[in-house]
Amino acid sequence: HLVRRVLNEAFLADVVRTLKPQCKLHFWTDVKEYFDSTLKLIADKTPLVGPLEVPQRTAEHDLDYRTHFERRTRMNEAPVYRAEFVKEEVGSSQ
Repeated sequence: HLVRRVLNEAFLADVVRTLKPQCKLHFWTDVKEYFDSTLKLIADKTPLVGPLEVPQRTAEHDLDYRTHFERRTRMNEAPVYRAEFVKEEVGSSQ
């Protein structure tokens, strides 16, 4: 699946260019290695702030999932790794 991964350096450059200040990039996957490598890529190649924790909530019914993959993963009681990143206002610093 490596060739189909959207989160690469070129895509992240477009995210940074087009994301409005204080807006967020959400990233989740059920593959721990992909999650860790993407967090490193975002940290190394973008000015986005994060990763911010995304709390997981229990599904309220059988269709209460964002994607088919999340539904399958959570129904198998496997983890879904989640993070958010925010673009700071221009000129702000932490």
